[in-house]
Amino acid sequence: MNQEAAVHNSEFHATVEAIRRFNRLYTRRIGVLQRDHLGSGWSLTEARILFELSQRSGMTASELCEDLGLDQGYVSRILSAFEKKGLIARRVSPEDGRAQVIALTAAGRKTYAALDRKAHAAIAALIQDTPEEGRRALAAAALTFERVLEARPGSGNPIVIRDPVPGDLGWVIHRHGVLICREFGWDIGFEAKVAEILGAFGSHPGRERGWIAERDGEILGSIFVMPDDEETARLRVLYVEPKARGTGLGRRLVDLCIAFAREAGYRRMVLWTHDFQKPARRIYQAAGFKLVASQPHRNFGVDVVSETWEMALRA
Repeated sequence: MNQEAAVHNSEFHATVEAIRRFNRLYTRRIGVLQRDHLGSGWSLTEARILFELSQRSGMTASELCEDLGLDQGYVSRILSAFEKKGLIARRVSPEDGRAQVIALTAAGRKTYAALDRKAHAAIAALIQDTPEEGRRALAAAALTFERVLEARPGSGNPIVIRDPVPGDLGWVIHRHGVLICREFGWDIGFEAKVAEILGAFGSHPGRERGWIAERDGEILGSIFVMPDDEETARLRVLYVEPKARGTGLGRRLVDLCIAFAREAGYRRMVLWTHDFQKPARRIYQAAGFKLVASQPHRNFGVDVVSETWEMALRA
């Protein structure tokens, strides 16, 4: 082995050992080694399966096994236990009569919600005494870890999520006018509405936040949080370019909004959408939003059914 190859080999194995050290530290600090995950009465694997079922309705056991890399018999035993406790229900798949799809029951959703709160509180306790600069560094490192490991060969550079800079708001308004109006057949009134919303951005320091997703300098999506009142945050102007759909970007953006609203002290978060915006509705539902009102009316030149969704952030 020549000297250059030896150095490369040494750096590679040093990286492996650095990641292993991080794994040992992190698994110990968050209680992964404990049999009873977060004092919930469930194992980490059981908790993860509940999480997966909460994110997608109509999963099959085979899809669970494939997504999580778990043995089919192991997953089958866990699902049987869940079914006995009334946490899941099974039904015949409408696409394949030989398969069964699994969904959380009301009791299952309640169980998952309790686990989700415990998990959030555990990480909050882990970093609450860390200075703000340290918390930002941790978040950036976590995102870097995720982007590098999730990158696919040939997919190009990872998507970066950043704060808005001058010029971004105008571009987001423009893309809504071009892209969203074209997709849904809306008139220029929708673009004007987005301009009105973003025209107020920057008026509530500390109570609002926005994010821009980009790759190689190209904007691929956006999302904003703005106040409705002292206790209510509103999720606004979520959009993802067609080329970035299916990558999980929409859910990442929504998660950032929820985390900010919690940190800012809001008690609830609301959003406005339409019944035919199925992908967005699935993201909102998976994140924990509940449909609280719907109303048919004419808007942006077409007949629509608008919806209000709400999520409790703290008791």
